[in-house]
Formats: sequence, structure tokens, C-alpha cells
Amino acid sequence: MESRGGSDKEKKLADQLLFLKREVQDRETERNELRVALEAKENDVNALERQVFKLQQYVDIEKSENARLISKVREHEGHVEEMKNTMDAVRKEKMLLMSHIESKEEEIKKLNEEVHSATVLEHEEVERVKRLKEEVNAQIADKLRLQNEVEAYKREIESLREQLEYAKDKMG
Repeated sequence: MESRGGSDKEKKLADQLLFLKREVQDRETERNELRVALEAKENDVNALERQVFKLQQYVDIEKSENARLISKVREHEGHVEEMKNTMDAVRKEKMLLMSHIESKEEEIKKLNEEVHSATVLEHEEVERVKRLKEEVNAQIADKLRLQNEVEAYKREIESLREQLEYAKDKMG
């Protein structure tokens, strides 16, 4: 009866150990997926930063173009009205570009927040995996202790059997 109880307990501990090992694997898989997502977000941020840089270069080109147009207006006063219209169009385009840049900066800010959140989640998951590993190690230690106890009982039973056999031989 005690032997069966010990076996059931060992089976239960083995099942718990298997479950915890699977949990650890699942958490490590989730952590790896979070790392991949984090790298993707960082790539998105880098791409957006490159776009902002290119747009800023375009704005600088437009500023240079504005200066050239102003110089041309001074040289050709007869075309002042035409040049004003051109400058107005360039200003509108510049405003649209600035608005676009601001929009991209907002996207970068949101992506940075997502990267931060993903980093926090990854840290929490690493801590959780550490705790699960500690639990698994504690259960392994308990199992080893129980196995040692079972072995000690077996040795004691064997010793008692030998004593009983010896006593029977003495009596009979």
C-alpha cells in the first residue's frame, strides 16, 4: 500500500515536473517571439527615421529653392506676381511636408513606446521563467529526497527480512 502511494506520488511529481518544463518552454517561446516583434519594431523605427531624414533633406532643398526664387523675383520685377504664386505653392508644399514630418515623428514616438512596452514584457517574462525554473529545481530536489527515503525504507525492510529469516533459522 505504501509502495503504491509512493509510486503515485512519484508519478504526480513527474507529471508536475513535465508540466513545469512545458511551461518553461512555452515562456521561452513567447520570449523569443517578443524579441522578434521588438526587432521588427526597431526596424520600423529605423525606417521611419530614414524617411524623416529624407524628408528633412527635401525641406532643405525646398528652402534653398525658396531663396533662389526670391533672388529671381528681385532680378525680374516684371514677373513678381507669377513668382508670388510660385512661392505660395512652395510654402503650401512645405507646410504639408512639415505636417507629414510631424506625423512621422508621432509614429516614431508611438513605436518607441511600443518598443519600451515590449522590453518591459520581455523582462517580466524572463523573471517568470526564472521563477518557474526555481520551482522545477525545488520539485526535483523533493523528488530526490523522496527517492532517498524510499531507498532507506527498502534497505530497512530488507534488513528486517534478514533478521526475521535469521530468527526463523534460530527457532526452527
